[in-house]
Amino acid sequence: MDEDISFKKIFLITLIVAFSISAIIGIVILILGKFNDTTGRILLTTASIGTFSLLGLCNSVLLERNRLKAIPITGLIISTMGFIMSLLLIWLHQQIGSNTLKVFVSLIIISVTFAHYSLMLLIKSEKIIVNISLCLTLLFISFVALEGIILIFIEPRNILQGWIRLIGVFAIIDILGTICTPIIYKITRMQKEEQIS
Repeated sequence: MDEDISFKKIFLITLIVAFSISAIIGIVILILGKFNDTTGRILLTTASIGTFSLLGLCNSVLLERNRLKAIPITGLIISTMGFIMSLLLIWLHQQIGSNTLKVFVSLIIISVTFAHYSLMLLIKSEKIIVNISLCLTLLFISFVALEGIILIFIEPRNILQGWIRLIGVFAIIDILGTICTPIIYKITRMQKEEQIS
């Protein structure tokens, strides 16, 4: 247990230090630096550190609760892969083809999806309405991610307008569930507290 706590503490401290250093570098470049290829890459690296740190943090919250560990661990692994690939794209962009870029965008989508799963799965309830809303939301999160990845690998001329509309519908339901599920959970908890009192 102590090892688990120390790992979490080291992870969080490393996250804060890395994000703080990258933020300071980004601020210094924006205020004092001249814009060229190198400063652009440094700023992109800063943005990458910030983005993937945030995604890692979302996954680590569920991992800390010791619930459904496979999901946050997978999310952390994919986020790490995405971060490493982002560094390769930023600093070695002339040597990387379009298929590599497609794989990178897919890793971003999957990283965001697992971070989203991790945040939604923080909701734990015995109420059927909460669990139905949660399951449907997770399902539509998956649909949006899958459709997005398929869209990346398809030639633009082969994309049907109806398919784009379907992705839009799935995304709206995804957002609706993401907003409504925690609210439904809160309402059911308030009702339970009122019954107890």
